[in-house]
Amino acid sequence: PCLSTNQLSPSIYNEYFAVDSSSLIRFLCNHNVFARRLFPSIHKSTAISNYMQVISVQNNSNFFDSHGLSLPSGPDLNIADVDHIATLIHSFYSDY
Repeated sequence: PCLSTNQLSPSIYNEYFAVDSSSLIRFLCNHNVFARRLFPSIHKSTAISNYMQVISVQNNSNFFDSHGLSLPSGPDLNIADVDHIATLIHSFYSDY
């Protein structure tokens, strides 16, 4: 299973955009780094879909949905963890 940096304290995440973010998230999970998707497209929500008919909003929402991911960060993450995550991401895209 994917593990967060510290199961006893809340994790903090930074949001990023990536090519093939779903595959990157799976790759990181396979290496015990908990990454997650950003929130789903807001314009697809049934509660607000009638108000979100502007094409530019839909395009932006779809871009965030298909490219966005959150990576762990925060006070529980040490420099070695950051280097490990960066190395994994570099490895993923080197083989891409």
